[in-house]
Amino acid sequence: MQWHERRAAFARHREPATDASAASKVSTSSLSDSIASHYDVKHDIVLQIETISDKMARRLTRTVHVSYILALALLIAGIVLLGSKSEDFFFHNNGLYIFNVALASCDIAALVAVGSVFTRKVVRATASGKHWSLRQQRAVGMAAAEQILQLTNSAMFLAVNAYFLGSNFNFSKPTVYWIQYVGISAANSMFFMIVMQAVVMLPAGSLRHNIEGDVFCTK
Repeated sequence: MQWHERRAAFARHREPATDASAASKVSTSSLSDSIASHYDVKHDIVLQIETISDKMARRLTRTVHVSYILALALLIAGIVLLGSKSEDFFFHNNGLYIFNVALASCDIAALVAVGSVFTRKVVRATASGKHWSLRQQRAVGMAAAEQILQLTNSAMFLAVNAYFLGSNFNFSKPTVYWIQYVGISAANSMFFMIVMQAVVMLPAGSLRHNIEGDVFCTK
């Protein structure tokens, strides 16, 4: 789902402020009129996704698309490499594993940096005493869980490749299987959460309507 669509979904389902001072809602230039009407900015938490501009939303969407393209290019390169090299190449050539260690290290560094900023902002927002809606709590909780799962996945990917390099490519140790099991479990959990988020963002009743239409209304 596009960023501006997710922002609109938050705005539609935003819980109204319950404080008596809600009548004095403040409209600022950083909030569009359709979104600002849902907040008492003096007493309510406002997530960045709820106030992001259309221009920034398009930039973020393009960034995600570029990331998908780069990931697909790496996948294709890996498939080509697997098809063009013999099995001995992967058992005796450490170039691939060094690349994996470097890639995982960069990924972990980026996740730690983002997680630090994320944690600092959540702690600061909570300490402010402002009101969190249930939807906001769930969104922030899901984002935190995704970061933890991806960090776990990247850490296991780094660990298994570093282990191969340090053990002279010993693939038969139970340690390898357990590291890979934890990493794959984290990745699968993260993918499941992404699907859950997409379903939650659908309009109310749309999923049931589509299912009933496909099952009962086909001719």
